Amino acid sequence: MLQAITSSWKEFCNRQEKETMWQSIYRITIKCLQNNDDRLLRSPSTNEILSPQESVALLAQTFFLHDDLNMDTEEQKLIRVNVATYLKDRETDNLASMGFTHQEVENALMYMSPKKTPGEDGLTADICQKAFRGAPEILLALYNKCFFRGFFPKIWKNAALKVIPKPNRDDYAVPKAYRPIGLLPILGKVLEKLISNRILWQLGKEGSLSANHFGFMPQSSTEDALYAAMEKIRQSRNNK
Repeated sequence: MLQAITSSWKEFCNRQEKETMWQSIYRITIKCLQNNDDRLLRSPSTNEILSPQESVALLAQTFFLHDDLNMDTEEQKLIRVNVATYLKDRETDNLASMGFTHQEVENALMYMSPKKTPGEDGLTADICQKAFRGAPEILLALYNKCFFRGFFPKIWKNAALKVIPKPNRDDYAVPKAYRPIGLLPILGKVLEKLISNRILWQLGKEGSLSANHFGFMPQSSTEDALYAAMEKIRQSRNNK
């Protein structure tokens, strides 16, 4: 690997192109160091340039729609009914009476990458992991209390919002030219992971998952999906 890296670097240095090696590095560095000023948005109704506060309000209205039950579509209403029925039928399910184990919490914590940016509390994944190793009973009791009460702390839902401009847009005065990134607390992500793992386990136990579902599934990958597709093509050819 070291030889390949060295060879690639020498080839890059000897290459004759429109830009010299140092011009390329300078161009990339300058581009990365550019400090773009915040852009103000334009009112969709009056076409006037908004103030900073009004621009923020418009972004909030665009990105975070109010969840109004009266505005549900028929499909959304049916989903709410099905979820309520599912939960009612499983009130006495053993799964709901089983608290999270030490291993479950540890696995969920280890799944979190220390390189990911933390939420508003500033607690990175490695800090949370070390806290669990030092006093596992505290976090274990906290997550189980949340689970049995069906409670998700609001403070874990507060996201540090970063608005990122989309590249190569003609007009940056409209909200659609931006995308929001919400940085959530690691402790909240762990609770989500614990619950999603339980749901996935239950669906697998009931046989509710399709055999052709490969995305975001444990012990499955793109290679499995490609293999299944190739097998289907091969069988179709053989049946001709």
